[in-house]
Amino acid sequence: MTLIDQFAIVANAYCTARDLSVARVSTIVFNDGSKLGDLMSGAADVTTRRYEKALQWFSDNWPDNTGWPAEVARPETLQQNDGEAPSAVEAGSVPSQAGAGHPLLAEPAE
Repeated sequence: MTLIDQFAIVANAYCTARDLSVARVSTIVFNDGSKLGDLMSGAADVTTRRYEKALQWFSDNWPDNTGWPAEVARPETLQQNDGEAPSAVEAGSVPSQAGAGHPLLAEPAE
């Protein structure tokens, strides 16, 4: 199983657990609504650093009531998810508030 396959499993499980579309989660994680779908379809790629940051984001923001997919190694959680809605930035607790401080924007767009 490729890393992208593993990432797709995690992303799809997160989408299901949070009842969010792939495009919405892509916007939250990559600040690009099509990136995640493009990764899953093979139309795009990401650097290793960006992949690791994105997988770390999922681990840090994983819903407490949902098990992590068994077939994918989970990164150690670095941040505590205090029950608030996941947010990629410190601007607030609402996912739609991702912006310039987004953790995955440090890498150039692919």
